Amino acid sequence: MDLGKDNIRKLFIKYLIPALCASVVTSFYYVADTMMIGHGVGEEGLIALNIVLPVFSPLYGIGYLFGIGGSVLMSVAKGRQDEEGANRIFSTSLILMLAVGILVTVLLYGFRYEFCYFLGADEDNIALVMEYAKHLFFWAWSFAMFPFMLTFVRNDKNPKLAMLGSVTGSLTNVVLDYVFIFMWNMGLAGAIVATVVGNALNILITCSHFLTKKNTMRFTIKGFAPKQIVPICVSGATSFLNELASGFVILIFNWQILRYIGDTGIVVYSTITNTVLVTIAMCNGVGTAMQPIVSYNFGAGKRERIFSCKKMALWTSASMNAVLYVFIYLLAEQLIHLYVKPTEEVVLMGVPAVRIYFLCVFPMLVNIFYATYFQSVVRGSWSFVISILRGFVCSVAMVLVLPMLFGGTGIWWATPVAETLTLIVTLYLARRDINLK
Repeated sequence: MDLGKDNIRKLFIKYLIPALCASVVTSFYYVADTMMIGHGVGEEGLIALNIVLPVFSPLYGIGYLFGIGGSVLMSVAKGRQDEEGANRIFSTSLILMLAVGILVTVLLYGFRYEFCYFLGADEDNIALVMEYAKHLFFWAWSFAMFPFMLTFVRNDKNPKLAMLGSVTGSLTNVVLDYVFIFMWNMGLAGAIVATVVGNALNILITCSHFLTKKNTMRFTIKGFAPKQIVPICVSGATSFLNELASGFVILIFNWQILRYIGDTGIVVYSTITNTVLVTIAMCNGVGTAMQPIVSYNFGAGKRERIFSCKKMALWTSASMNAVLYVFIYLLAEQLIHLYVKPTEEVVLMGVPAVRIYFLCVFPMLVNIFYATYFQSVVRGSWSFVISILRGFVCSVAMVLVLPMLFGGTGIWWATPVAETLTLIVTLYLARRDINLK
């Protein structure tokens, strides 16, 4: 396929279907994890899972920092017909990924008890939390490696293989979840072992790209270019921040929920966070389909093709998320039962909480879309502003302030208000982008 000449609609669909399948199926395996833990271990299992859940975000963030950061620059270089420069970017990104991934793994596993207590574990649940966390921490580097490989393989014009890796690994995880939790009674340990095995399969499948004729990426130690470190990190900073913010916000939410509501609130929030992953996956799927096309044409200086792809992607994301919100609103109670056998207290709290929280869908999809778009056209500072507002400044401010004003209910309003405040800035930057053209 020729990203600079082929029909934009056909190109977008070719990238969209594999990207959506990969993103949504990957998010569904988190949903499956939560469902099986909720029904196989119980509410205590969901509480332990949600305590450890924030760790996944920085790990994926590291993968996206060097993966998207490097692959965007690689696509721009290829658009300029600079194959040697593209390979230098890939080599540098891979070395950075391995070095940082291994360092983080050593720190997490070496201080595993300290990290778990920091995340919110206490003497009553530390044994259950550690049952899950010790395996996650030992294999931490691998959870960063998968998104790294996924983005580079997709940008090397092999989106179907990227999809195959995500789907196969995720489905394997779901099957092993059932075997380990329900058939072998391994509890939380079974859930994380299934996740590790599924993730390893993801990596193996995407790495098979190097054995195909489609591969144009060449790694050499001599290709490491220190001058590329800063551009790669700047380019990937938004994706890293998005993931880091997700974990950080979950951590703050957990602290606030335990303070204002208690364990019942954690069970409700666990169902919300896992469903939100599906929403974000749909936004990210559209964004990742758009990114290689936009980045290549940006490097080639073809503005009209960029605008056409951008418009198509935005309408696609808006349509899908509108349908999703209607289902969530109408089936809020059934959604809770999907994850756990709830007490009456969980249902009474959970239904209105779900309906309030998911008002964030519409502003969130616009914010995520433009953060990805600005990253694709190397306007990293604009993308960074959107990400830091929705991920840190507004989200943390709202989850700290609103409960003081409105009690526990204020916690569920925090994300919709934060995304709406960020949307104001996003629309301003979008208007500037149009004027710059």
